[in-house]
Amino acid sequence: MLLEEGTEVWVILTYVVVWFTEQTRDNEAMITSGLTDFMARDWDAVRRAKDEYWAERIARLGPAEGFRIAEELRRQALQQDPSWPTPEQRREDLAAHARLAGIFSRADSAGSR
Repeated sequence: MLLEEGTEVWVILTYVVVWFTEQTRDNEAMITSGLTDFMARDWDAVRRAKDEYWAERIARLGPAEGFRIAEELRRQALQQDPSWPTPEQRREDLAAHARLAGIFSRADSAGSR
Protein backbone atom coordinates (compact mmCIF):
# COMPACT_ATOMS: atom_id res chain seq x y z
CA MET A 1 0.00 0.00 0.00
CA LEU A 2 1.34 3.44 -0.89
CA LEU A 3 1.56 6.05 1.82
CA GLU A 4 -0.45 9.21 1.50
CA GLU A 5 1.62 12.18 0.47
CA GLY A 6 3.27 13.70 3.52
CA THR A 7 3.05 10.57 5.67
CA GLU A 8 6.74 9.74 5.35
CA VAL A 9 7.62 13.34 6.11
CA TRP A 10 5.52 13.23 9.27
CA VAL A 11 7.29 10.09 10.47
CA ILE A 12 10.68 11.68 9.92
CA LEU A 13 9.64 14.99 11.47
CA THR A 14 8.12 13.22 14.47
CA TYR A 15 11.50 11.64 15.15
CA VAL A 16 13.17 15.06 14.85
CA VAL A 17 10.71 16.58 17.34
CA VAL A 18 11.35 13.80 19.83
CA TRP A 19 15.11 14.14 19.43
CA PHE A 20 15.08 17.90 19.80
CA THR A 21 12.69 17.93 22.73
CA GLU A 22 14.86 15.40 24.54
CA GLN A 23 17.88 17.63 23.92
CA THR A 24 16.32 20.99 24.81
CA ARG A 25 12.87 21.30 26.32
CA ASP A 26 12.89 25.09 25.72
CA ASN A 27 12.44 24.61 21.96
CA GLU A 28 9.61 22.08 22.20
CA ALA A 29 6.74 24.53 21.71
CA MET A 30 8.45 26.29 18.80
CA ILE A 31 9.35 23.04 17.00
CA THR A 32 5.94 21.48 17.56
CA SER A 33 4.19 24.63 16.35
CA GLY A 34 6.29 24.72 13.20
CA LEU A 35 5.58 21.07 12.48
CA THR A 36 1.88 21.51 13.10
CA ASP A 37 1.80 24.41 10.63
CA PHE A 38 3.77 22.38 8.11
CA MET A 39 1.48 19.37 8.37
CA ALA A 40 -1.65 21.57 8.16
CA ARG A 41 -0.67 22.89 4.72
CA ASP A 42 -3.06 22.39 1.86
CA TRP A 43 -1.06 19.57 0.25
CA ASP A 44 -3.43 19.32 -2.71
CA ALA A 45 -2.77 22.99 -3.49
CA VAL A 46 0.97 22.42 -3.11
CA ARG A 47 0.83 19.50 -5.57
CA ARG A 48 -1.23 21.54 -8.06
CA ALA A 49 1.15 24.49 -7.86
CA LYS A 50 4.15 22.20 -8.37
CA ASP A 51 2.50 20.48 -11.35
CA GLU A 52 1.59 23.86 -12.89
CA TYR A 53 5.12 25.19 -12.38
CA TRP A 54 6.79 22.24 -14.10
CA ALA A 55 4.22 22.06 -16.90
CA GLU A 56 4.71 25.77 -17.66
CA ARG A 57 8.48 25.50 -17.46
CA ILE A 58 8.67 22.55 -19.84
CA ALA A 59 6.12 24.16 -22.18
CA ARG A 60 8.23 27.34 -22.24
CA LEU A 61 11.66 25.72 -22.51
CA GLY A 62 10.73 22.67 -24.55
CA PRO A 63 11.22 18.93 -24.19
CA ALA A 64 14.97 19.36 -23.68
CA GLU A 65 14.17 20.91 -20.29
CA GLY A 66 12.45 17.69 -19.24
CA PHE A 67 15.56 15.72 -20.19
CA ARG A 68 17.80 18.23 -18.38
CA ILE A 69 15.74 17.87 -15.20
CA ALA A 70 15.81 14.07 -15.46
CA GLU A 71 19.60 14.15 -15.85
CA GLU A 72 19.97 16.35 -12.76
CA LEU A 73 17.83 13.92 -10.77
CA ARG A 74 19.89 10.97 -12.07
CA ARG A 75 23.14 12.67 -11.02
CA GLN A 76 21.73 13.45 -7.58
CA ALA A 77 20.66 9.82 -7.13
CA LEU A 78 24.16 8.64 -8.13
CA GLN A 79 25.76 11.02 -5.61
CA GLN A 80 23.61 9.57 -2.85
CA ASP A 81 24.10 5.95 -3.96
CA PRO A 82 26.84 5.30 -6.54
CA SER A 83 25.64 1.70 -6.98
CA TRP A 84 22.20 2.91 -8.17
CA PRO A 85 20.53 1.42 -10.02
CA THR A 86 21.36 -2.16 -9.16
CA PRO A 87 20.78 -4.85 -11.79
CA GLU A 88 17.66 -5.93 -9.86
CA GLN A 89 16.32 -2.36 -9.82
CA ARG A 90 16.93 -2.13 -13.57
CA ARG A 91 14.97 -5.36 -14.14
CA GLU A 92 12.10 -4.09 -11.97
CA ASP A 93 12.10 -0.75 -13.80
CA LEU A 94 12.05 -2.45 -17.20
CA ALA A 95 9.17 -4.67 -16.08
CA ALA A 96 7.23 -1.62 -14.86
CA HIS A 97 7.78 0.13 -18.20
CA ALA A 98 6.66 -2.98 -20.08
CA ARG A 99 3.46 -3.14 -17.98
CA LEU A 100 2.79 0.55 -18.66
CA ALA A 101 3.41 0.09 -22.40
CA GLY A 102 0.91 -2.78 -22.36
CA ILE A 103 -1.69 -0.60 -20.62
CA PHE A 104 -1.18 2.17 -23.18
CA SER A 105 -1.38 -0.31 -26.03
CA ARG A 106 -4.65 -1.79 -24.75
CA ALA A 107 -6.10 1.68 -24.14
CA ASP A 108 -5.15 2.76 -27.67
CA SER A 109 -6.68 -0.30 -29.29
CA ALA A 110 -9.84 0.05 -27.17
CA GLY A 111 -10.18 3.67 -28.29
CA SER A 112 -9.90 2.82 -31.96
CA ARG A 113 -12.81 0.36 -31.95
